[in-house]
Amino acid sequence: MDVARDDVLQPILRMTGKLGRIVLCSLAAAGPQPLTLNLFDVTMREKQIVGSLSDSANPNEEIPRLLGLYQDGYLDLDTQVSRLQDINAGFRDLKDGRNLRGVVLCQS
Repeated sequence: MDVARDDVLQPILRMTGKLGRIVLCSLAAAGPQPLTLNLFDVTMREKQIVGSLSDSANPNEEIPRLLGLYQDGYLDLDTQVSRLQDINAGFRDLKDGRNLRGVVLCQS
């Protein structure tokens, strides 16, 4: 899911079984967002709703670890990089969902 909204979360809440956990890793719009919960169902079936930001990773630990995996040949990043000649095409790809995380390298 790319946007956390009540109309998207309702079916997920209904499908979540006893002791189930819903992990929100998408963003909602800034500020309060309305969400209707069946508190009886959440309590009696012990459901959990939690948020996650980058899996609670610590960049000071994870970046060197990932870099080591890349340098040792265990993490293939080269095939994940797309080259583009037109910055505007890059922004269109981002908007259209073809590029989720972009990096712009400036060469002089």
